Amino acid sequence: MASAQNWRIKLYSLTTTWTLKPGKEKIAITALKRLAQQVKQQEEGTLIYLVHVPDMTQASMPTPSNLEVVFYEAYRNKAAFCAHVKGPRFQEFVAKYGDLFLSTKGECADPKSVGKPFSTIEFLQRKAGFIRRSAL
Repeated sequence: MASAQNWRIKLYSLTTTWTLKPGKEKIAITALKRLAQQVKQQEEGTLIYLVHVPDMTQASMPTPSNLEVVFYEAYRNKAAFCAHVKGPRFQEFVAKYGDLFLSTKGECADPKSVGKPFSTIEFLQRKAGFIRRSAL
């Protein structure tokens, strides 16, 4: 059993939300499952990488869009997060599947600077809580 001290590790945690384009749900979820598996196998600094969609059978408030994709991610540190975002798996995923998600449209001199896919991101700072071993 892991010692209590192991659960005090500071994680670089965040949530981010993307929105699927209507009609692209099945192919996007299949691609996201593949991405999560690749991240697990090849990015040791990515400690938690969970992809969720709203459970529309539950009474969430406010009611979310059924096209929403919510990621919960935790990294060993900020450098591991940056390595993920700038790394080959994530970059290849966005290049290949980015068109399955809503994107930011803007007038930029450099089209690569336009955000794709559009996402909201919230960095988190843990103040309390636990992770049960049975959840792993």
